[in-house]
Amino acid sequence: MFRFLALLVLLSACTSDPAPDEPRSSGPAENAARADLPWTLEFMESAVLVAGDVRIEGPPGLLDHFAQLQDPDVHTYRVRTLPEGLLQETTVEQLGSVFPIRCNLDNLNIVAERRLTVLERPGEVPVRVLASGDAYWKRTNSDNERRGEQLELIGHRPR
Repeated sequence: MFRFLALLVLLSACTSDPAPDEPRSSGPAENAARADLPWTLEFMESAVLVAGDVRIEGPPGLLDHFAQLQDPDVHTYRVRTLPEGLLQETTVEQLGSVFPIRCNLDNLNIVAERRLTVLERPGEVPVRVLASGDAYWKRTNSDNERRGEQLELIGHRPR
């Protein structure tokens, strides 16, 4: 019993609050509060995006608006925590496969032919979708479309 109490005392002594002038890092509670902020309306209209590589970045809550289909027989999936945030990477095992990576960001249907990268950042940043490699974007119910070697779509949270 004495060892247990001694361990508790030592552990409590090891934790301390930063000095008043030191910046605090955002913790899970702060990130959860940010995730409850209003979400961008940019990707609410039905649209399609097709490209060789697609990178999606956004603030806490991004993954609540994201869904992905994975096939372990043809896709390699990897998750890592980095200083920049939570990184998910999916690649197609065989280039030219008839099984590209498919996902949705709200109502934006995305097809990545080679690689999909999703980064949920800890801070307040806009939602950014960067498509490269013969990229094509079109709103489903309009003639509005874009093509290019690189396309960027950005969505900001409403104020």
